[in-house]
Amino acid sequence: MSCSPLAPCSSVALSGPLPHSSLLHLALHHLHEEPATASQTTEGGQAVPTRQQLDTARERRVLILTSDQALLRDQLADERDVSLVGTRRNTDQAGLLDRIEIKHLPTSAHLTYFLTTVYTHSSPASARKAFVETGAKVSVDPSYLPFPPTLVVLHNASEYLAEDSAQRAGLEAFGSVLALFSSTFAYLTPSSPPLLVLHDRAALSLSTPVIPPHLSRPHKRRRKGASSSDDADEPAGPPPEADKLGLEEVVAYFFDWIGHVERIPTSPTSVLGEAQKTFVLTLSPSKRRLPPSVDLVQAEYSVTQLEALDAAAEEEGVQIELVG
Repeated sequence: MSCSPLAPCSSVALSGPLPHSSLLHLALHHLHEEPATASQTTEGGQAVPTRQQLDTARERRVLILTSDQALLRDQLADERDVSLVGTRRNTDQAGLLDRIEIKHLPTSAHLTYFLTTVYTHSSPASARKAFVETGAKVSVDPSYLPFPPTLVVLHNASEYLAEDSAQRAGLEAFGSVLALFSSTFAYLTPSSPPLLVLHDRAALSLSTPVIPPHLSRPHKRRRKGASSSDDADEPAGPPPEADKLGLEEVVAYFFDWIGHVERIPTSPTSVLGEAQKTFVLTLSPSKRRLPPSVDLVQAEYSVTQLEALDAAAEEEGVQIELVG
């Protein structure tokens, strides 16, 4: 993903009916992106990347943190984005997939442990040897990254809110995850922190209690003289909507840009009908992090269902194209 039209930009949150494969499109675009403005020119005056800029592009790495790797794999297989399949046929771009690492962190405890222990080392062999010498039962340190990432994607973090501990914690549950995510990689590579992205289809449409439910509504007092079996405190019920805060408000504290995806209604006169759906991504600057003079950015894209478009089509799946 390029941040050039979003400057200044160090972090982006994306939510809404995103294609599952947009996660990989994001990673591949970041890896394939041209280096920054060149400082060398040819005899004809044409700008070309410097050696240092080309080396920087080659060093790009993507890290994806997800709560359910198997589900993500199934979703990508079911969606079958042929535009991604097409990139694999290009050997230059196929090599980029090797620079994408996906970490499976099934619970918020796994995520917290990884974010508090993750590290890199200039010598992979030395790091491996040091870990083996600790006597660990596994040969690979799950907290070790062979290369510092230049793009880190937190995928569907709102799913952690379904945990019992998160239900009891209220707003703190989601806020602490985002705070730790943001601070970890700023500390890991302070000289060149990576671009941080929250890729969560549901996050911006959800809300969470401002304070833990058991504190927001007092328990009913016991009746005087009631037996121990009758006088147990009534459990606190769900907090009213007035006591909740939308997750978008929380996200705005940690991400520079907030992106909403919405579907554009299909025109009754459209030849393609429901075979092609069009969406618009609206990126708004966070009022908590960017000056009010920064304008929003919009991008339109289409998702075409190939078999619905042509029953005799050789390929099945979807094709995603940027419209404007």
